[in-house]
Amino acid sequence: MKYDFDSIGDRRNTNSIKWDYVDKLFNIQGLLPLWVADMDFKSPLPVIESIAKIAQFGIFGYYGILLSYYDAVQSWMRRRHNWEIEKDLIVPSPGVIPAIHISINTFTQPRDEIILQTVVGF
Repeated sequence: MKYDFDSIGDRRNTNSIKWDYVDKLFNIQGLLPLWVADMDFKSPLPVIESIAKIAQFGIFGYYGILLSYYDAVQSWMRRRHNWEIEKDLIVPSPGVIPAIHISINTFTQPRDEIILQTVVGF
């Protein structure tokens, strides 16, 4: 399936943090909103269809991780990095910042010195 990541949508006036709040957040007019990892292209149709299917069900509770998630991660790592990763080493996270937080708490002790690159957004 071919995806279109070249067509850019106009997200202004849609309550977009990236486009509608950049001037307010930085108190400067006309900034390019390069401060947030947000997308300006339409999601691929399979993603839209999956979200629509869940929305039609009408109950928005907590869901577990499907086995296909692990298969997708393993396939990606194999194709892109030639790395055969074990399923037990894959730890899902709700986002990059929570993953950083969990990693720091897991692998460091109080008063350990760590480096966070400024592009992380802290």
